[in-house]
Amino acid sequence: MDTVTFHQELDGNTQVITGLSNGDFSVTHTSDTAGLASKAAVASTHHIITGIDVSTDLDGAVVTLKENTTTKWQLKIGDASAVSPIARTFPTPITLAANKTANLAINGTANCEANLFGYSVLVQ
Repeated sequence: MDTVTFHQELDGNTQVITGLSNGDFSVTHTSDTAGLASKAAVASTHHIITGIDVSTDLDGAVVTLKENTTTKWQLKIGDASAVSPIARTFPTPITLAANKTANLAINGTANCEANLFGYSVLVQ
């Protein structure tokens, strides 16, 4: 495992965290109703989200990235036929707290696909 260092915002303060990389991950969920791609919580491990890919055929669908149930990032899709699929790379990755599940959800009833990308860091 490689040693990595990253910054995490917590209550307005920046923390520098060093840990061991558990490697990259990619999680996909495809559905004909609502989509939810999840990366399960792991003890003493932060999930670092580097990007998402989503597609939907529902106008007005809302895409939400959550840390457990707390919203970390959200996007409303206006005209799905004009913008779907959407690929988003986060220039500053979204760091989740340790022991938290990463959830990428697409609401509504539509054909959709949710893809979540990143890596995990085990804090020692």
